[in-house]
Amino acid sequence: MKVLNFEDSVYKANAIRKVLNQCGVAKIELVSNVEDGLQMLKNAEDTGDPFDLIITDMHYPMKQGAVSDTEAGEKLVQLLQEQGRLERRARSRHRREAEEQRQFELRQEKRKGKHRGH
Repeated sequence: MKVLNFEDSVYKANAIRKVLNQCGVAKIELVSNVEDGLQMLKNAEDTGDPFDLIITDMHYPMKQGAVSDTEAGEKLVQLLQEQGRLERRARSRHRREAEEQRQFELRQEKRKGKHRGH
């Protein structure tokens, strides 16, 4: 598996690399801004060795040397979707937590129904 990690914090990037290595992933490349990352994605596709997985932080620069953009991760996902380069939409932590809460509530309602003799 070949992974591209969009992360501008070396500390976080190393932590992610460690976890991926423990999962058997050895091909991990790091990029710290959208512009360079898009070029890396294009180069990988052009050489016939595309990335299998993209991991993205949400706050990092759009270009090298630029100030961190709080919407960079969302902009990256949107760009890749517009280019037809994503198979499925990424889920934010908040969206995932809301979905998990909803599933929990549905299970609770189901259990209540069983206890009432339904």
